[in-house]
Amino acid sequence: PEPKNKSGKGARDGQLPQKRFQVPEEIAACRRDVAGALVEMVQGDCEVCLHAHTSPVLQLLLRILRDCKDFGGAADLIAATLGATAVGEPPNVEQCEALRRSAAGSRLLEAILDTASAETFGQLFRVYFKPRLRQLSSRRDGDFGAFLLQKLADGLRDSKDLPVLLGGLDLSKLAVASASWDSHNVVVKLLGACTRLRSCFAEVASQLFEALQIPLGEEEDVSNCWPALLTLESNMTVADLVVPPQGDYVRPTLRQLPQAGPQIVLELLRFPLEAVRPLHRGLPKLFANKDALRALALERNPARVLQAAVDSSTSTLPPNLRVRLIRSFRGLMAEIAPDPIGGWVAAAVYKASLGDMKLRQRLAKEMLSIEESLRVNNFAVWKVCNLNQAKTKTGEWAERQQKAGKAKRFLDDIIADGRGATAPAAKGAVAEAKRRKIEDAEIRKVEAEKAKVAAARKKAWGADPLVASLLPVPES
Repeated sequence: PEPKNKSGKGARDGQLPQKRFQVPEEIAACRRDVAGALVEMVQGDCEVCLHAHTSPVLQLLLRILRDCKDFGGAADLIAATLGATAVGEPPNVEQCEALRRSAAGSRLLEAILDTASAETFGQLFRVYFKPRLRQLSSRRDGDFGAFLLQKLADGLRDSKDLPVLLGGLDLSKLAVASASWDSHNVVVKLLGACTRLRSCFAEVASQLFEALQIPLGEEEDVSNCWPALLTLESNMTVADLVVPPQGDYVRPTLRQLPQAGPQIVLELLRFPLEAVRPLHRGLPKLFANKDALRALALERNPARVLQAAVDSSTSTLPPNLRVRLIRSFRGLMAEIAPDPIGGWVAAAVYKASLGDMKLRQRLAKEMLSIEESLRVNNFAVWKVCNLNQAKTKTGEWAERQQKAGKAKRFLDDIIADGRGATAPAAKGAVAEAKRRKIEDAEIRKVEAEKAKVAAARKKAWGADPLVASLLPVPES
């Protein structure tokens, strides 16, 4: 089953608390000593990494060392855990296999993928994971493969590795309703990697559409596109998204959706227009059904999809299609605005209507018609939409809306620049990629220094006749 409880999710994902405190140098020195002792322990016996009590300690230590920018200590611990002879050397395949097959070991392997440098990550991907991608996605050797695939997709730095990862996955088995939630999340992470690395948009999108039997031809009917993506079932229609009223419910409600369905649509909305044409062509079928649109706006995850779709900074929908989606909410604002979830969809729609004065006035009028209910149940939306001014200062409000609308249209033209708003939609992913690049450069410098020290030590050993006689003779 999908995880329901969101509390403590960051801890389960291996995230450290957001608050940071300065610690005395004595504590930092103690941390370095403990890290050194644990590295020696792992070097002496790699099997301790498989222990249910040792693995969480090593996971936490890796993340603390990375967070404290002690990249050298993290590199030593990663090399010892992977059975490498030294920092920068290839991992031991047998040790990696033992880690993967163990519950405790696989979690430690996830932490390594989270904290490793770009070079170490790439080496581990090519040496160990690349030949085993199909095996991991098929769950033939246990239930831990999907979690490792998520970390692989999330940690890719080189766009050349993305087609390799895609080639090792079978989306027809991962992106369907019958698959487990952790398999669904592999698809979400894969789509996120495309946006972050700006690569493989068309390839990934087409494979996903084919897995859900969504037609790719320009003349073919794509009315099942949005229902199929939201439910991860190919035989769905827009009408199937809602269930008839039951009990005290007056309106049709949304059928239960897999958590990954809306997340997949959110990621696809950030893809360039050319790669996801079926998504754009199928949208009118969705907003033509008022019951489905209302039901989506009142559920948390689908509501986020609608908020992203109407916002030009978070989706690549063409401007004319976005306007049609915004206009489809006429007649629904009074129903969704007082709702704690639907209210934020109403606010996003109202904000996105800037530039169309008649539409904005109509949306404001609908929300003002339920003023008392909106003030009582969702006052935040009343304030965000500035409805008090729309009510009391009609002339001044209209003049401000016209000026703001002209500015928005001008900026939208600049931002679009013929790319369907791809640049702003991917802004967060690009910023994350830049942050990783800077951090990887720092780690690369530390690892180069460690490699230089190791080479000098090896040379010194070779100069000593006694030590040289004990070293293995290199094969010719």
